[in-house]
Amino acid sequence: MGAAIGPDDAPRLVLAECHPVLRHALKTLLQYEGFRIVGEASNGREAVEQCARLRPEVAVLELSLPVLNGIDAARAIGEASPGTRLVLLSSYTDARIVLACARAGVRGFVSTANATTDLGRAILAVRQGGTYVGGREIPSC
Repeated sequence: MGAAIGPDDAPRLVLAECHPVLRHALKTLLQYEGFRIVGEASNGREAVEQCARLRPEVAVLELSLPVLNGIDAARAIGEASPGTRLVLLSSYTDARIVLACARAGVRGFVSTANATTDLGRAILAVRQGGTYVGGREIPSC
């Protein structure tokens, strides 16, 4: 992923991915990069509950989560845990989806095709108040 960080600076994350094998793989990759996974969810409602309870710095959401999709979960997390920054993973990169995500409060959008290189960077960018879309960081003003 290319986002190596020290243990004292490790962001606290909630990871929401409906496929257990993919969730485990993402968790392993993120932990390898030094991120701390404090909660896991298999659907959007669980992600909202985890964020409300754990108050992570960043939540990583899959777009096609069951119960609440990633966009609806992002909106609900924004209300339940306003300090939690949001990164969305999707195999769909259509501009309309990216715009809907931004309107829901998502500041990091990562294509699943590039997750191994972009996810860590996106997490760090949104944690610092920036935006990360299409493999590029857009710094905050």
